[in-house]
Amino acid sequence: NGIPVHQEGYDGEGILVAVLDGGFENVDNIPGFDRLYEEGRLVYTENVVNPEISVYSSATGSHGTNVLSCMASWMPGQFIGTAPEASYALLVTEYGASEYPVECYYWVVGAEVADSIGADIISSSLGYQAFDDSSLDFSHEDMDGVTIASSIAATIATEKGIFVTVSAGNSNGTSSPWVTTPSDPVEACCVGAVDVSGNIAFFSSIGPNGAGDPKPNILAMGSSTTVLTPSGSISTSSGTSFACPVSAGMISCLIQANPTIY
Repeated sequence: NGIPVHQEGYDGEGILVAVLDGGFENVDNIPGFDRLYEEGRLVYTENVVNPEISVYSSATGSHGTNVLSCMASWMPGQFIGTAPEASYALLVTEYGASEYPVECYYWVVGAEVADSIGADIISSSLGYQAFDDSSLDFSHEDMDGVTIASSIAATIATEKGIFVTVSAGNSNGTSSPWVTTPSDPVEACCVGAVDVSGNIAFFSSIGPNGAGDPKPNILAMGSSTTVLTPSGSISTSSGTSFACPVSAGMISCLIQANPTIY
């Protein structure tokens, strides 16, 4: 219930959120993000996958644009994100054209960058389990929080003092319904999805992780969640990808309210 938190004046001010995601297409031109630039709160960008391509390019995709809007949008009377006064770093660690385990290592680099710039929170709506070459797929047992590089990095990030928030995945109902890396470590906050009535979304990946630890840790709005598109229009989209930033934004507000809580 984030509305009372906002009504008390907590809006993420002073908190730096590193968003590890796919591309942030057109974020630099969307009016709903104007205040980020006007107030100097878009503090860092990096395309870890291909440094020669801007994070704002359509070539990187728009998943990160949708995700960022859940936290950072400022359109009074229409759409305000869960942490509209936080500062943000945009890090492209996802390669959208294919799916291979190397992306777990891109995530590791993104987490290292987040640490190097002093991020308070990582919000990452990414998850890895199945790949274009099925012989490389991770098993449920691999999702034990200590085996896969991205999971190890998520744990190290928490040890460095970063609150790591990761989407659970959207594979419930499939042959592999479990939460994915890097949401599997005990130390990471794994976020599943609910609808507007509070019912768990049918697609939201389930736990436990591969070591038997309870997952997901929390649930948030992830079914028909309000987002901004690359054209700047308000739309909706579904997935734990959107439950994650909704949560990360509110966690930003809670840390602002209680600076020693984490």
